[in-house]
Amino acid sequence: MWEHIRDYLKTSDFAFGNLEGTTNGTEVYSYDKTLSFNALPKLIATLPKAGFGIVNLANNHALDQGETGLTITRNLHQTIGVKQVGAGSTTEEAWKPTIIEKNGIKIAFIGASYTSYNDDGTRVSTMVARMQDVEKLRASLREAKKEADFDVVTMHAGIEYTREPNILQKDFAHTAIENGADIVIGAHPHWVQSVEQYRGKYIFYSLGN
Repeated sequence: MWEHIRDYLKTSDFAFGNLEGTTNGTEVYSYDKTLSFNALPKLIATLPKAGFGIVNLANNHALDQGETGLTITRNLHQTIGVKQVGAGSTTEEAWKPTIIEKNGIKIAFIGASYTSYNDDGTRVSTMVARMQDVEKLRASLREAKKEADFDVVTMHAGIEYTREPNILQKDFAHTAIENGADIVIGAHPHWVQSVEQYRGKYIFYSLGN
């Protein structure tokens, strides 16, 4: 499935992506609603072959296969050598920065979502970093800046199929920059949204698909 972009992705030292979905660890796809995602384990295992070194798991499909599915997915990533952000067995682990070092440069990644369920954001899970927890964002950036040379924050939020970010996206991104993020990259709306330069740092509100 990476045939047309694999060579391009591999021109980088590593690729970072938003992995919107989990696996229940089997090849049986069962669901009780539409848009309930379940990836085959053998497909997730292709991520490092395509050049991915790290993925964000904080999104509105993180718990499509329940907490067990999210745990299985996280364990599978560890097995195949792909690092992750935005999710963990606890809230503290979900907010913990993940650092990748390449060519002597340490890059920290922090990921968060407006929700961990495919809803309007009302339900909360302790396993997924939540954008509304701005104090945890600040604490995570403080931790990242102690070790990393460059800090990347990714967010999963916005109104689908719109060109402009909403207030949650703007507030979160601005708070991230104000507290030391060097770049903020967004996902979820499915369309490309506007780009903002804030305090000299770039915010990409949505890269589309």
